[in-house]
Amino acid sequence: MLETFELRPTNGRASFYWKAIINKYTSEDKKKTTSELTSYRALVAKYHHEENRMELFGYYSASTTSHTNAFLDLYWFDNVTKKQIQNRKS
Repeated sequence: MLETFELRPTNGRASFYWKAIINKYTSEDKKKTTSELTSYRALVAKYHHEENRMELFGYYSASTTSHTNAFLDLYWFDNVTKKQIQNRKS
C-alpha cells in the first residue's frame, strides 16, 4: 500500500509547497513500513519504521536540509547540519 503526502514544515514556515513529499510504503501483510522523503524530486532520506532506523542520502542544498530536518522531526530524530549530513553514515 502506498500513501503520499506533503511534508509539513517545523521551522515556522506555512508550507513547503509540495517540494517535499513523503511516500509511505506498507507491505501487504502490514509487517513492514518504510517512509521515503523526496525533496525536489531527489530521494534524500528513508525511515524504516519497525527498525526505528533513518537513512540520509547526502547533502543537496539548504532547502533540502530544511526538508530533511522536518522529516527527522516527524519521526523524533535530532536535527542535523550540513556537515553532519556530509559525514553521516547510514
